[in-house]
Amino acid sequence: RQSGMDLTVEGHRRWTDPDGRLQIWFGCRSMEPVNNPSLFEEVSALAAEHDIGITIHLSELPHDNEYARSLGYRSHMAMAHELGLLGPRTVLAHCTVADDEDIALLAATGTTVSHCPANNSSSGWGPTRVADMLAAGVNVTLGCDSTPSNANMDLLRDLRVAAHVARMHDHTRLALSPEQILEMATLNGARALGLGEDLGSLEAGKLADFIVIDTDAPHLQPVWSPAATVVFAAQGADVDTVVIGGETIVSGGEILTMDEAAIVADIRSRKPVVEARSGVTGIDPPWPVV
Repeated sequence: RQSGMDLTVEGHRRWTDPDGRLQIWFGCRSMEPVNNPSLFEEVSALAAEHDIGITIHLSELPHDNEYARSLGYRSHMAMAHELGLLGPRTVLAHCTVADDEDIALLAATGTTVSHCPANNSSSGWGPTRVADMLAAGVNVTLGCDSTPSNANMDLLRDLRVAAHVARMHDHTRLALSPEQILEMATLNGARALGLGEDLGSLEAGKLADFIVIDTDAPHLQPVWSPAATVVFAAQGADVDTVVIGGETIVSGGEILTMDEAAIVADIRSRKPVVEARSGVTGIDPPWPVV
């Protein structure tokens, strides 16, 4: 365990950019099951000493709270707080079972929540109380989680999923506005990285980080509200241009910095290797495939 901590500190020292665009953080899968919770006190201390961020999956499922209570804590969130994990440099994934007291802790400590609506819904874990968190002053961002649990890592699609999940949870179409959801995916994400003064919105003095969406596509017509159109109808394939720090990375939908066809071919070539290692050789559908 110590080598992992040391490697993180060393990676942070070697690779974190002075401008913060590339950051090395402590990435803890979860607090459960860990035989010695003091491990997280060590992580918290090192993170504070070296100004390193922490990201961890927290309060995902009811058994997370059961685990914390078995150790004498009120909840999974309260356990994280007592171990020093919560704070402005921490991003918590999911938080689907956070209660009122947990949300108050998040707000008081300045901790960020990464809402992963596609993962939560596909896994059947239930929705995160995003509207309540935002109302309490919690910084909530939007995440795709990972490809094993969210095969389509399309953040624009997840804008729409976030809106739908919030509406189902709160039983109202007014649960989250399109503008709130866009801010979760942009400015709130920049704030989570400590870069809210430099990224996340188009303002004088900020870095030129933005995308251009081709709104001429038939499925985006008519455009009554740009925010609503992006949230409820846009998809990744609609992105025409990507500019990062003033440098154009995607133009006309084509990636300029790498050979996309070669990458796709490489991925396909690795499939048999992954199948052989996993023992999974394919899933046969119930109908003929031609």
